[in-house]
Parts: sequence; C-alpha cells; structure tokens
Amino acid sequence: MVRPVRVVIADHQEFARVGIRSLLERGPDVQVVGTAGNSAEALQLVEAEGPDVVLVDASLPPAGWLDVTRGILRPGGTTRRIRMMLMAQELTDDTLLCAVRAGVHGYVLKNSPDWVFSTAIRSVADGEPFLAGSAIRRLFSRFTLLPNHDPATVPGELADLSSRELEVVRGIGNGLSNREIARRLGVAENTIKSYASSIMTKLNVRNRVEVALMACRLGLVPLYPALVSTQRGESPRVR
Repeated sequence: MVRPVRVVIADHQEFARVGIRSLLERGPDVQVVGTAGNSAEALQLVEAEGPDVVLVDASLPPAGWLDVTRGILRPGGTTRRIRMMLMAQELTDDTLLCAVRAGVHGYVLKNSPDWVFSTAIRSVADGEPFLAGSAIRRLFSRFTLLPNHDPATVPGELADLSSRELEVVRGIGNGLSNREIARRLGVAENTIKSYASSIMTKLNVRNRVEVALMACRLGLVPLYPALVSTQRGESPRVR
C-alpha cells in the first residue's frame, strides 16, 4: 500500500484550515497531520510531525510565510527536505518571485478548483514544482525582453558550467524531467540528478524553476518553451 502524503496546513483563518483539510482528505493518498494558525505553531508542528508537504498561507502571522519557509528549508536543518507550497488570495509579482527565490515548490490561489489543490500537493510531494497557469504567466511577464543568444557562445553567468551541464540546463529550461533528459543524452537518470544538483550549486539557485527562468532570461531556450505542461487542458505545471 502506498504511503499517503503527509501534509501540514498553516493558515490564520480557521474556516480556511477546515475547508482545505476537508478537500485534501477526500482522497486516500493525502493525510493532514495537523493545522496551524500562525508561524510559530507551524514551525513547532513541522518539527513534531515531519510532514512531506507544508501548505502555508501567504498572509500567515506574525512572522509570515517567508520566515516559516526559511526556518524549514534552512541549510543543514533537519526539515530542509520538506516541500513547501504557498497559497494566496491574490497573486502579486513580489510574492511569487520571492517564493521562487526562497525555494517554495508550489504556488496556488485559494480560489482554485478543488482538484488543483489535490494535484498540486501530489506533484510537490513527488518532487515536481507546481505553478498554476496564472502564476506562470506572471513569472514569464517579467522576462519579456531577452537577449538574442548565439548558441555557439555561452553567457557569462553560465561560464562555470561544463558542456554537459549546459545540455542539462537546456533540458530543464524546456520543461523536461530528469528521465526525459537522461533518455535524450543517453545516460542514467541518477547522473542527470547529479548534474542538476551541481548546476544549482554553481548558479547559486534553489530549484529547477530558477534554473529554467535563468535559461529563459539568458536566451538559452525560448521564452515560452515546453516548460509549461498542460494537465486537464487548463492547468499548466512547471516540472
């Protein structure tokens, strides 16, 4: 039997916590192990329960979602492997870009259909970053002016990468999974995982979304590549 995804919900509104818990627990593969009404409670609950995913509201008091995220994902911490997902009543550029920079693995709007929450939780738990379609459009709107890149040259910011790592960056920028990149390059999937880890360290980024955005910004891949995959015909997902 597959172990359910263990989730902690952090939201300052009790009715929101109850409602989200109810919709997530409709399926057999998600278990809400606790809810918190503020950042201090959230951090204590995470330490006690060790969930797979923490779903946190963008307006969580008093310290806010960013401090909670930093507390959970801090380097060397025992909870840094936990996946963070941010939910918000409305989408703002600052919150979205800050979430990506902070290492948040998913972003959903509170008025999203129920299935979006369930899909997002499962995707994030599986290691696949999730951004709703509107979030993706907002992200890419910040990168409308890109340099014309000559494929024969390497942008300065990527100068420390090997030729094989550059191929992996292009794959990530085009929305390919580790397995798909491995198949194209004729290597093992674990090899691609090692390359991806090395790339993120060299570029000083936190996740694959940032790698993809950098690849787009530097003109290494098209602005609107296959980075967005469509699920159910309307829910793009960053992989």
